[in-house]
Amino acid sequence: MRNKQDYKKIVEKFAEATEKSFAARLTGNWRENNKWVKRQVKAFQQVIEANNEAREELLTLLNHQNPVIAKSAAVFSLKYATEQSIAILTRISKEPGILGFEAQQALERWKDGSWQLE
Repeated sequence: MRNKQDYKKIVEKFAEATEKSFAARLTGNWRENNKWVKRQVKAFQQVIEANNEAREELLTLLNHQNPVIAKSAAVFSLKYATEQSIAILTRISKEPGILGFEAQQALERWKDGSWQLE
C-alpha cells in the first residue's frame, strides 16, 4: 500500500519525464525522447495501478505552470477526469507551435474514439 508521498513522487517522475521527452522531441533526439516516454508511461502505469488518490495527485498537474506538463497530465487523465482534461487541452490547443498541435490532436483522437491510454 502506498501513501500520499509515494504518489507525489510518482507524479513528479511523470512530470520530469514529460518535460524531458518534449525537450528531446524539439531537438529531434528520438532516442532520448523514447527513453523519457518509457519513463512517463511507467509512472502513469503506477498511477493507474494504485488508486484514485494517485489519480487525483496526477490531476494537480493540470494547472502546472509549464503547459507541456499540464497538456500531458490532461492527455493521460482523459478517461478519469474527462471534462477537466478537455478544458485544459482546449485551452492549450490554441497555443502556437507543436504544443498546441499536440493538444489539438489529442482532442481529435479522443473525440473519434481512437485515443485510449488505459
